[in-house]
Amino acid sequence: MKKTNRLVSLHGAYHPNNYGDVLILAIQANWIKEITGGSVVLPFATDIYRKIINSSPLLGLKGIKQSEKLIYGAGGYLGEPIESKWKWGFSFFKKHVLAAEYAKRNNIEYAIIGPGVGPLTNIFTRYEVKRISNNSKMIVVRDDESKEYLVKYGISPDKINVTADVALSLTNEDIPRNAVEMIENLLKDYEGLKYGIHVGVDIDSPIYGGKAQILIDECITFLNNNLDITPVLIIDNNNNQQNKAVDYIENKINRKCVIYKHNDIWETTSLLSKLDVVLTNKLHVGIVGYALGAISIGFPFHPKTKRFYKQIEQEDLCIPILNIKTNDVFSILNKTIDNKWLREFYMRRGLIHPVLMEKALLNKRYIEKFLKY
Repeated sequence: MKKTNRLVSLHGAYHPNNYGDVLILAIQANWIKEITGGSVVLPFATDIYRKIINSSPLLGLKGIKQSEKLIYGAGGYLGEPIESKWKWGFSFFKKHVLAAEYAKRNNIEYAIIGPGVGPLTNIFTRYEVKRISNNSKMIVVRDDESKEYLVKYGISPDKINVTADVALSLTNEDIPRNAVEMIENLLKDYEGLKYGIHVGVDIDSPIYGGKAQILIDECITFLNNNLDITPVLIIDNNNNQQNKAVDYIENKINRKCVIYKHNDIWETTSLLSKLDVVLTNKLHVGIVGYALGAISIGFPFHPKTKRFYKQIEQEDLCIPILNIKTNDVFSILNKTIDNKWLREFYMRRGLIHPVLMEKALLNKRYIEKFLKY
C-alpha cells in the first residue's frame, strides 16, 4: 500500500564526512524533494550529513519503514578499497546490506541509482551485491565498467542502465550565493591563474611516501617556475598528513599561497569553480573541478578513478599514485600552460562535457520514473 507522507529513504556511503559522498547525496536528495515535494530520510547517516542535506529526523530502520521507497544512491560503496579488502567486505554487511534486507522484508520497493560498482574480490560481498541488485526494481550505474562488473557477478545486462556521475550535472547556478561570496572574498586579493593542489597523502608512509614526495616536489618546482600562478592549497580532511603536506608546500613555494580547509560542500564546490587547474587524489574533487570548467589532474589511490578520466577522454591526466615516475607530474602540469594543448583540451571538453552532463541528469529522470511507479 502506497504511503501518503512522501518520505523517501536515500542510502549511501555516508559514514565518514567525505566531501564527495556528501555532495552527491545532497544533489540526489534535492532531486527527490523536487520530485516528491516531501522529505528525504538518511537512515544511517551521521548528524553532519543530515544537517547539510536537511533531511527528516527519522533514523534507522524506523525511517525506512515509514518511507514510501528506498534508493541506494550515488557513491563508490559497491566497490572495495585497494587495502584491507576482507575487513571492508565484512563491514559491508553492516553498512549496506541491512537497508535492502529490511526494505524487502517490509515490502518497500528499492532501486539502485547512481553508484559505481566493483571490483569485489570477497566472494561473500559479491554475493550480497548480486542479491541486492537482483531484488532492486531498477539499476542505474555511473560508468560502463560498473555494468561490466555487475554482469560478471550474474546480473542480466538488460536490467542495467548506464549514466554518468551525478556531480557532472553541476553548474555554477547550483551553488548558493552565500558560498560564492565567501570564496570570492577569500580570493579577492589574488589575480591570474589559480591552481588547486590537493594532496591527501602521508609523505612518511612506507607505501606511498616516496611517490608523494615526487608529486609534491614537482608541484613546487612547477609553481616556482611560474610566478604568475596562484597556488591554492586544499585540505579536505583536517588531519595531520594533509596539514603536513600543505605546510611543506607552503614553506617551499616562493610566494603567498591560498590555504583552504573544507568545511561546507557548497563553499568547496564554489572554490573548485574558481580554479583553472585542480590536481587531486580524490575522485569528486576532480569531477567537480572538471564539471565547473577546470582542468582536472588525478593522482589517485584507487585505480577505479581512471574510469572518470576515460569518460572525459583524458586518461593521460590520471596516474595512480603508486605508478608515478620522476617528471610525470611536472610534465602534466607543464601541458596546462601550453596554448596549443589548452585549445585542444577545451575543444574536446566542449564536445564531451555536454554529453556527460545529459547522462548525469538521466539519474534524476530515473529517480523520477522509480518514484512515480
